[in-house]
Amino acid sequence: MDYSKKTDLDLIALVKNNADSEAFLEILKRVEKLFYNVCHKYGIPLKSHGIDLNDILSERDSIIFYCVNNF
Repeated sequence: MDYSKKTDLDLIALVKNNADSEAFLEILKRVEKLFYNVCHKYGIPLKSHGIDLNDILSERDSIIFYCVNNF
């Protein structure tokens, strides 16, 4: 299956309904840059609340997986 031609919503459905790991990897590839941009944009405010940016960055996959399953 060519996941690169699927829409984001199709990929999310595959992950949620079929636990499709290849679909999840495609989502990761698509949102990785956005994830890092948001983390760096809000890194200083997060730090002021006691949240370490490196902790968030190291949990990238689980954070995105949580987001996909709660979309």
